[in-house]
Amino acid sequence: MNNSRSISNIDNFPKFQQNGENPWSNIVYNSYNNANDSVKDTIAKTGCGPVSLAILVSGLLKDLDVISNVKKILRSEVFEYNSQRSNEYHIKLLNDESNQLTPDEAIAMATLTNSKPDGIGVGSDDGIFSNVVEKYFVEHLSVSEIKPTELLKTLKQGHVVVAHSNAVDRGTEKQRNSFFTRCGHYFAIVGMEIIEGKPYVVVNDPDEEIYDNEYFEEGDLVLNNRYRLDSVIHPLKGSCDKFWIISKK
Repeated sequence: MNNSRSISNIDNFPKFQQNGENPWSNIVYNSYNNANDSVKDTIAKTGCGPVSLAILVSGLLKDLDVISNVKKILRSEVFEYNSQRSNEYHIKLLNDESNQLTPDEAIAMATLTNSKPDGIGVGSDDGIFSNVVEKYFVEHLSVSEIKPTELLKTLKQGHVVVAHSNAVDRGTEKQRNSFFTRCGHYFAIVGMEIIEGKPYVVVNDPDEEIYDNEYFEEGDLVLNNRYRLDSVIHPLKGSCDKFWIISKK
């Protein structure tokens, strides 16, 4: 689009999605689900937190030596974890030699740091971001929570953010879908873009399905499979209540 500029390098960040035709989508995100469970708690169902983290870590850390070392440590830990459990409780990792943290690896990290409560249909704890970063990337990345009122200032400074969105009127009789979720959802904000003089929040949503476009405002855009949104905080839109900066040290 004419007359547009990015505050951060948006194209650095992969467009990982938790569901769809991705090889990791049906990996179980819960060590206590087993082969006989009639319902599986998979990345597709509840992996939005780790997948959002994978998007941001993979965009921020491009050093192959750093990522390769982390992957080596992770595979050793997963091997040790799996050796103590029967097959149906194993953590599954795909074969990947890239310089990216992939969603299946982020799921393994979240499991190993106890960042997901047991139980089908339960998403990650808010502590997942600091838990994973402090264990695996503490020399390279930091995590800090910010207030919703600080989001735009943070994006203008070039930072990237994980956001948490709620359903509208969550927990009441009036609960209904928000722009991002039927209940609760994490997603990655990979920067801010100025288009025709107007600031837009650029969202990498790990969920390929938007549940309710009722709150898609005039001027909101979808470009290159990413949302450019006027706001994600409005209670009838993103209904976002929590934000975490993921930044390089």
